[in-house]
Amino acid sequence: MKKSLIISIYMLLAVNVFGQQDSAFHIKGHISGLNNGVIFLHYYGYLNRLVIDSSAIINGDFQFTGKIIQPEVAFIKMSKSPVEAAKPSFIFLEPTEMHVEMKNDPFSTIAITGSVSNNELMEWKAADKKIQEQFVTVNNDPPDNDSAKRKLHQDSLVQFYDQRNTMSYNFMEKYPQSYFTGYFIDGHYQNYTIAQLEVIYNSMGDELQKSIYGKQLLNDMNAMNGSSEGTLAANIVSKDYISNADFDLSALKGKYVLFDFWGSWCVPCIKLLPTLVKEHEQYKGKNIVFVSVARDYNGNQNKCRDIVNKLGMNWINLWDSMDTIDPKGITTAYKVGDYPTFILIDPYGRVIERGSTEYGYLKCKAALEKVL
Repeated sequence: MKKSLIISIYMLLAVNVFGQQDSAFHIKGHISGLNNGVIFLHYYGYLNRLVIDSSAIINGDFQFTGKIIQPEVAFIKMSKSPVEAAKPSFIFLEPTEMHVEMKNDPFSTIAITGSVSNNELMEWKAADKKIQEQFVTVNNDPPDNDSAKRKLHQDSLVQFYDQRNTMSYNFMEKYPQSYFTGYFIDGHYQNYTIAQLEVIYNSMGDELQKSIYGKQLLNDMNAMNGSSEGTLAANIVSKDYISNADFDLSALKGKYVLFDFWGSWCVPCIKLLPTLVKEHEQYKGKNIVFVSVARDYNGNQNKCRDIVNKLGMNWINLWDSMDTIDPKGITTAYKVGDYPTFILIDPYGRVIERGSTEYGYLKCKAALEKVL
């Protein structure tokens, strides 16, 4: 389950960037279908503080003026609330004059001029749309009792994300100094190896490297050793919260280890668990150990126990509390932010596959089919 896009971007932009120069922007906008009212702009401005600006809509026209420290994502909304459920329209603010054309029903952006970053965003969206049009069925979940359709769905899903990740990486190589590249890689860096990310970072140029996005990417790369494909997996010492048995990942050298990170609050996680149980049965007696890590609140531990027992998750079950942020916690060590996340470790202790959602599971499953 993905984190809230709005909240995660707000947290990203809250990184300290003291010392960078702030510059002025000016937005002239028009929204069709709404002559009067109030419209809001959410962004981080002077002294890196969240700004929620408002503009009166007069005959469909509105405008905003402010200061930003770098080109950055902002939200145009009909609500003042930062976490309002209503869908916002996000744009890249740049220190220049921008023109925005919108419509009210449905609330959306039609065109933006004056922002190079937005032009690059539109180019990426066009390429992404082409891929989505090739795989129109990936969002149609076939019934479990139709094995042929389910296999076709799974193959299409893997191909879709593989092509999407490749397209996005090629885009970032084409525009390594784009602020859209910085924004995009922050939310998708786990789809790439450290070596791939180093190529992008080294091509960013001084300005983008010193930006919020560049600093965050460098932090992410430094923290990925031990959790990224091709690296030796960080060792985990914990305790099975079901059996109370001690757990030490290093003791499993010589075996494949499949990690599944889930939570009782995560609907996609729960949906995949019965499939994981079937997979476990298939590999019974094989050279592989399944390890599930429940990332949840302590008050939900009994709920998680009930799920484990009801589904027959008869393997190693570890606990990682959401009540506190543990710098030595399992999800912290493995840089898990999306749920479910699957990580496959080979008998030498190296991470060989990693991914989130059903796509991540299918990647690991395909790797296991080759070696077992």
